[in-house]
Amino acid sequence: MLSLNLSGQSNVPVRYKLRDLDASANNAIQPFALHARIGNTGAFNNIADAFVADATTVSAATQVSAVDVLLPAAYNNQALVQLRIMTSNAVGNDEWVGVDDIEIGGTPVDIAPTVASTAPANLAVNVALNSNITISFSENVNVSGAWFQINCASGARSAAVSGGPRVYTLDPNTDFAANENCSVTIVGALVQDSDGTPDAMAANFNFSFQTAVDNPPSVSSTIPANNQINVALNSNLVVNFSEPVTTQAGAFTLTCSASNAHTLVVSSNASGNQRTLDPSPDFLASETCVLSIIASLVSDLDGVANPLPANVNVNFNTASGAGYYASVDASSATTLRTSLHQLIRGHNCYFYSSSICTSPGEGDSVWRIIEAADEAPGNSTRVLDVYKNETYAKCQDRAGVNNNAMISFNREHSWPNSYGFNDRLTVSVNAGNVPNCPTPMRICCLPAMCSTTPTAVIYPLIFARAAAPSA
Repeated sequence: MLSLNLSGQSNVPVRYKLRDLDASANNAIQPFALHARIGNTGAFNNIADAFVADATTVSAATQVSAVDVLLPAAYNNQALVQLRIMTSNAVGNDEWVGVDDIEIGGTPVDIAPTVASTAPANLAVNVALNSNITISFSENVNVSGAWFQINCASGARSAAVSGGPRVYTLDPNTDFAANENCSVTIVGALVQDSDGTPDAMAANFNFSFQTAVDNPPSVSSTIPANNQINVALNSNLVVNFSEPVTTQAGAFTLTCSASNAHTLVVSSNASGNQRTLDPSPDFLASETCVLSIIASLVSDLDGVANPLPANVNVNFNTASGAGYYASVDASSATTLRTSLHQLIRGHNCYFYSSSICTSPGEGDSVWRIIEAADEAPGNSTRVLDVYKNETYAKCQDRAGVNNNAMISFNREHSWPNSYGFNDRLTVSVNAGNVPNCPTPMRICCLPAMCSTTPTAVIYPLIFARAAAPSA
């Protein structure tokens, strides 16, 4: 059995030869027939013109019966055609017959073009209001005149045409309306292929789709959040919208209980869905502020310009302003990093110096700073160390002034400077400073020198520490 793909073929000839291979005295009548069917199931049909009544001759092996037939038109341009060459059980002894020189030809069919696909697809939903329409054909085509029609509930649309010769894009002159049904017709008579004889599409092609609902914009989040407290006095404000928007002058107003109305410098991110507001002047401490977003002055950019459904108010309270870190905004990692940098940048560096109190230039030395930071509770003349909770006299008990390691104090890093960054210095008993070496506090690198040191003084609650001088 032969299986043939005749796609794109017509006028298919089938040729073969039946050769008598039997020179015996057998004289059977050996008929042959050609059968065909479309596909691989169902009954075969007899091809009458291919019938051979007897393909053999007695006592000779010389007969050759040539078969040359044209398959009926029904088999043209079929993806699967099956052929079989059949004989019947002859009376007496069958004779040997070979099938030789099989030839199957065909003439290419000039098939009319079709629409292979569209975007949007037929019956698509939630199609963007600013969508283009793409038509892909089965082959290269030439289009002419009003070869397409776009009709929507909101009216017919013309379109700018680009692309070709196989894929064309239609850019409607007017965006679609929200939540409407649209249909597109490709006029078959005005679309022709460009191979061989020009063939038009066999019929018009139609498809339809539904556009998306155009939701109004909304405020998705703000910094600070509504009812947030302890907002840094130098904070900017951020408003995030659900989609890109346009904002008119006066879309944002900011009023505070003490500093009153603020001027806002407004900037937008690249995508248009975020606004950053830089207030002038900065906030005052411990005041209540209200950021108002005016609905009528904010609208989206897709389809019909929809405003915010209603005004949005964001309430917040500023930091108390007390203490060195009052301006730090810890509402997010980004604001914490930025505001902390603003606070500490431009700081002064203080260096190790002689431990002698009367040495020239001691004024802001490390010794003086840790004596202020670790001043003993209730006694401004003494410092409290980190290991024994013992107190030592400022100045005269410094290591290098008082050479008794058990009753003098030194400067101690709570994290080793050699580990890559310098952290807070604190007071430690001089005898406990050496065995720790370049390791974190409480880790002894010289065990032979380490021993448990009893606590000398137990202070109630948490030890009070004097604030370090601002840098």
